[in-house]
Amino acid sequence: VLGVALAILDQAAKYSVVWFFENIEGSRKVIVSGFFDLILTRNPGAAWSMFGELRPDWLRIALFIVLSMLAIVFIFYYASKAKPEQRLFLWGLGFVLGGAVGNLIDRIVAGRVVDYLEFYSRAPWMVDLLDCSKGWGCRFPAFNVADIAINIGVGLLILDAIRATLRKEPETAPIGAITAIDPAAPPAAAPDDPALVPPGPPPAEGEPV
Repeated sequence: VLGVALAILDQAAKYSVVWFFENIEGSRKVIVSGFFDLILTRNPGAAWSMFGELRPDWLRIALFIVLSMLAIVFIFYYASKAKPEQRLFLWGLGFVLGGAVGNLIDRIVAGRVVDYLEFYSRAPWMVDLLDCSKGWGCRFPAFNVADIAINIGVGLLILDAIRATLRKEPETAPIGAITAIDPAAPPAAAPDDPALVPPGPPPAEGEPV
């Protein structure tokens, strides 16, 4: 349910941005001057446009579609194996699923993913520190709701793994631990060492020892 809701929200946001900019790529509207712009761009690659230059186009599109579908299959597999009490784990899978489906729809429809959220800074100290463009400043690659969902989901999965590790009980008892004695337990067997076996009754008179 969460994954479906996020995928619908992602597609609704993308169509709204495309409609607002009249489908003109490169359009931009300043929301917070010097910090955040709403833009319209289409990413042919993965995160940070990785493999966006892969040619021919049909190979690139097919590769990303197959990888996205494999990811979705693995998500459903792990969700089916999870226990109901693993809520954090299931929430993480739901977020990743919604983001993966949202971007997959873009790749199937147009071969590229619509991105529209861009954060940046022209602060001199940041420009000098990160060696950014003096004119454009330091800009984080544009992203969308699906990307946000995937990152939240991955964060929840990492948090769940950390919690599981911390809750894992040690396999051996610590040195010096006191073991409780069950009074109803049967007495321990006698040791095999003859020196520790208590002596029996004395032999009868005339009986060989």
